[in-house]
Amino acid sequence: MTNTLRYEDVRVQATDDGYVQQHTLKCIAPSGDPVEARACLVVKVRDGKDVRLDEYLDSAAMAPLMG
Repeated sequence: MTNTLRYEDVRVQATDDGYVQQHTLKCIAPSGDPVEARACLVVKVRDGKDVRLDEYLDSAAMAPLMG
């Protein structure tokens, strides 16, 4: 099976200490059903490097991946 995981509708907004990225994660569940979940990354940057990443996503939309 080919890797079908992808981010779509990516939006990035700079913050004072990093950035926020919003996107839609799309993939195919083992059952063959499509999965689409909205997600948000909050990233802290120091000295040009990502030092912390918090990810929030729609867990109900990810349920088909959990079996």
